[in-house]
Amino acid sequence: KMLNHQIPYPELEDIHNNYFIEESNSYKFNNRDYEEYERYPGLLSFSKSFTVPLDYDNPNDKTITVFSRLYANSNYDSATIDSLPIIVYLQGGPGFPSPKPTNTFGWIGSAVKEYQVLFLDQRGTGRSENVNRESVTSIGNPKEQAEYLTFFRADSIVKDCEFIRKSFYSSNPDTTWSLLSQSFGGFCALTYLSFYPESLREVFLCGGLAPIHLTNPDDVYRQTYKKVLKYNKKYYNKYPEDVERAKNIISKLQQNEVKLPDGGNLSVRRFQSLGLSLGIRGGAERLHHIMELSCSKYNHNDQLFSDEFLGLVQASQYLDNHPIYAILHESIYCQGEASNWSANRIREEFSPTFEVPDLSNLSNEEYDDYRVFFTGEMIYPEVFDDFVDLRPLKEAANILAQKNDWGPLYDVEQISKNKVNIYASVYYEDMYVDFKLSEEVIAKIDKDYVHPWITNLYLHSGLRDFTEVFDNLLFLVDNKTY
Repeated sequence: KMLNHQIPYPELEDIHNNYFIEESNSYKFNNRDYEEYERYPGLLSFSKSFTVPLDYDNPNDKTITVFSRLYANSNYDSATIDSLPIIVYLQGGPGFPSPKPTNTFGWIGSAVKEYQVLFLDQRGTGRSENVNRESVTSIGNPKEQAEYLTFFRADSIVKDCEFIRKSFYSSNPDTTWSLLSQSFGGFCALTYLSFYPESLREVFLCGGLAPIHLTNPDDVYRQTYKKVLKYNKKYYNKYPEDVERAKNIISKLQQNEVKLPDGGNLSVRRFQSLGLSLGIRGGAERLHHIMELSCSKYNHNDQLFSDEFLGLVQASQYLDNHPIYAILHESIYCQGEASNWSANRIREEFSPTFEVPDLSNLSNEEYDDYRVFFTGEMIYPEVFDDFVDLRPLKEAANILAQKNDWGPLYDVEQISKNKVNIYASVYYEDMYVDFKLSEEVIAKIDKDYVHPWITNLYLHSGLRDFTEVFDNLLFLVDNKTY
């Protein structure tokens, strides 16, 4: 019976008749021009690129493109779709493109019942004008490269959003729209609330209450190192056999130079950074699988590690393909101060917890007692040696780490008197956006306009993992408390 069940799926010709007018290789839908459209089960998708200034203070200089994709419910007619407000999805990162839903599974299925959903590939990512090794090194010397990269923080992303909002609502530029944000996307949303609150209808934050009151990342890492340590202990309690595996791996790395398939270095610190996944659903299981493969009995005699182990390590780390994440990660907290490689400096405050001694010099008792602790969402200077595609960007990254004249990302006074409703899922066990710091931010906002849902049922990836996370936030819209 299930195999014979037919899901309604109109023919493409019907879509043209009901929704579209073709004009010169472009598509018009509800009086807006798009470059592409696609249809998926339950969804219509319309794509468009916008040409925006690289530097909004100098709009007549260099421009870049920002790619957008609008989703609508294919079960609605065009008039119904047009009557729905737009909600903009702001992706986590920094430096990652938006996902591309191809069905109504997950939160998108709930969202298109109430909204038109606009996905942006934030500047420098995805199908927007991309920031990568080739594009950055083609600019000029490291100082010029660093200057170029300063225009890829939340303040510029929000200005792109405003540019696009005015384009969407050119006939009525005062029309507001909503935001749905994940992680770093929440940082962008708070920047939006700081400088363009009049443009916003409502804001949904998922694990993204940025520490707006801080001007550098130091206190962020003081909190997140503690949380990472807690996740390490959980991991080893679940997989005690990996205590010994981790030490065996470290011993080999200390005594040998190990290369990954792309020529990158598998250093001790790079291995420790596999702990980045511990704070998301299934992350501990994926790390455990990598650890299992480290001791494959099918290694060739001259191999320290199997090809599968090395390949999985490389595949699980994405800095080569997302250099913004590495180069600008600490700067997302900087307002008028330099980061000075904050994660690296604060790590010393936790010494010797995250430091790895020469295991060959330990006594048998010391070796038995020792634990290798993985690190989390921390970027260290060494990544610009270990990752092949980051090596040419090392000098620019060092310049940005010393930059002490970053502009403001937030207006704390404006947010304190905010009159836009904020609905926030706050994860008690969040390894990336600290719960204590999130509480401090909530306390700074008018309680009539911030509606937190504090939960320990979900991890930082809750919005992606479970449909009910967004559904619960929609519940808050009508009820204000959960």
